[in-house]
Amino acid sequence: MEPYKITLLSLSALFAVYKTFKTSNRLANSIAILQVASVAFILLGNSQLQMLAFYMLFVSLILGTIYASKSKVMSMRVVLLLVVVPLFALYLFKAFHLQGIFMLGYSVLLSFGAFVYAAVKQKEFKDEIGFLAIMGTESFIRIMDLFIKST
Repeated sequence: MEPYKITLLSLSALFAVYKTFKTSNRLANSIAILQVASVAFILLGNSQLQMLAFYMLFVSLILGTIYASKSKVMSMRVVLLLVVVPLFALYLFKAFHLQGIFMLGYSVLLSFGAFVYAAVKQKEFKDEIGFLAIMGTESFIRIMDLFIKST
């Protein structure tokens, strides 16, 4: 894994840990902790742990979808789903080696845009910003991969 990816994931994981201690929402905290553990496994570099980290991120995206669907505020639900669903679809296609993953990769632009919106409106997303930071970083890394491959 490239050094800039490791740095970005580490910084977002530290931010998620910081925000986890600031919020009391149990589901949001468990999603963030699951993602932080998976980032730690990615950083260790062992191939079996990285595979486990991939599935942990996949489970955190499923939990993120459940969390977004339970949100009472419609605008928050839409933004959370816009962040989570493109990444979930991308991981699903990657896990099952489905065709069209390259074209689906462009959907992370939508995910990253929704994350930027949530970061700007951070007071509305104070419980969710911890796990959204890791998802937003993952979206940004996927976008960078797309543009590096296309040039």
